Amino acid sequence: MTRACFTACPFCGYEHERATAITKNPAPKVEPRMKPGDATLCIRCGEFSVMGFSEMLRRPSPEEGEMLARDPAVRLVREAWRESLGKRTQ
Repeated sequence: MTRACFTACPFCGYEHERATAITKNPAPKVEPRMKPGDATLCIRCGEFSVMGFSEMLRRPSPEEGEMLARDPAVRLVREAWRESLGKRTQ
């Protein structure tokens, strides 16, 4: 189950009450808990944010943005969003 994590998207302002870290493990035994530096996708706008040390989402730094753009798991998650939720929110 997704853990409660009340925060807002730094791009669109959508208020999230749940957040999950992206993991390369296809079937983790325990849901990954977000920690500072972990990335997550906003289900409303489709942008990736990073968990800050204050436990609030922030925009990725330029370096983090480049790393996210190169990560195949991130590309798959964004493509899945575009093909499902993204078509309904745009």
